[in-house]
Amino acid sequence: MVIEIGYHASHEQFAPSVLLELVQATEEAGFNAAFSSDHFHPWSEHQGESGFA
Repeated sequence: MVIEIGYHASHEQFAPSVLLELVQATEEAGFNAAFSSDHFHPWSEHQGESGFA
């Protein structure tokens, strides 16, 4: 069994430029996977981002 531990790049919470920095930091920390959400618009009015994966 293979278990991958990665970072979930949540487009609803961060701008794409910030997500790129966060994913690069997790790679430097030794993580070998990044997962991404993909939405056309935020789930709620309180979430201001909705970048495409």
